[in-house]
Amino acid sequence: MKLLGARGVFTLLRDKNQQPQDDDLHRSVVHNMTHLFLADLFDATWLGNMKAAWVDEGLAHWFEDRGFGQCTNFCYQEQNTLVGFKGGKWRQPVRSMAESGKMPSFAETSQKMSNQLTPQEHALAFSYVDFLLARDAKAFPKLVSALQKKKPTREAIEVYGLTMMTFETEWKKWVLESYAKR
Repeated sequence: MKLLGARGVFTLLRDKNQQPQDDDLHRSVVHNMTHLFLADLFDATWLGNMKAAWVDEGLAHWFEDRGFGQCTNFCYQEQNTLVGFKGGKWRQPVRSMAESGKMPSFAETSQKMSNQLTPQEHALAFSYVDFLLARDAKAFPKLVSALQKKKPTREAIEVYGLTMMTFETEWKKWVLESYAKR
């Protein structure tokens, strides 16, 4: 259970079917604590229900990937809670989506709430955040602050010098240069 906002709370009853190993439990804690910290970063506002879930979910998955090399958590409020996506190793599948163009657009994904994201969009959200942090990690808090102040994504990503049109082009170029084919 998570309670997001100024006084965030996270409680967990470990289910060994879902978290059989300690690393599984640790990934879950990291994922969920990222949600709590992000929701309280500036304005005690949860981006997951403000059509900015790509940042909220993307960052939680980014920390899972950074710490454990895989993303396996889908919060209880999100769709497909027990469905994995590509074994939690998302860079190669994201690269394949970018190469083929068979994926939802950034404009589409960036307008969803957490409970609307598909597993594929979770992987894209992770990659969008990965791209932005690689591009300029210091600008990321400015993006979060703008989104928490209810600026639409098209305005908020201007802190990176990007528009909705250039975001996807720049992201795709970066993915093809940064993510291995295998």
